[in-house]
Amino acid sequence: MSKIVEILTPLDGDQRRRVVQASFALLGEEWVSPKALGSVAAKPSEEASGEIIDGVSPAAAAWLTKAKITREQLEQCLHFDGGAVKVISLPGGATKRIDQVIHTYLMQGLAAFLATGVPSFTNQEARDLCEHFGCYDPTNHAKYIKEFGNRITGSKTAGWKLTAPGLTAVAELLKT
Repeated sequence: MSKIVEILTPLDGDQRRRVVQASFALLGEEWVSPKALGSVAAKPSEEASGEIIDGVSPAAAAWLTKAKITREQLEQCLHFDGGAVKVISLPGGATKRIDQVIHTYLMQGLAAFLATGVPSFTNQEARDLCEHFGCYDPTNHAKYIKEFGNRITGSKTAGWKLTAPGLTAVAELLKT
């Protein structure tokens, strides 16, 4: 890596991009510009098995490949519809309500990530999903969301966001 940086350092930004793009072509890889990776526009993307998943953000598509998540695993729990991603079931078979709540918040973060490239969501979205799945307990819900640990950051008022450990946790859930 340091050799590559040493070679690219004397070049200007445009020259660096051309060299990297040409290197990808010589390696038989498809070049995706940083601008395209940062786009939140819903485009067809390839996942681990090479299948096309319509509406998955480029950042999420890269994560799916890295996490080795298949289309089949996603479709067991998520519905894809015109760029929108909706949680339709919870993976993992949790029986304790606290685990169900945590899984619901993780899945809501995943749905947001797949649709937009950012794993952020509102408390209301996740709470509504908890109500839908029957795991919302008004007496204990606040206690349950304090148990997110390092998987989810944020607050009820500011909204929530999955962290890297949260994305890892949701990937493991999908594989169970």
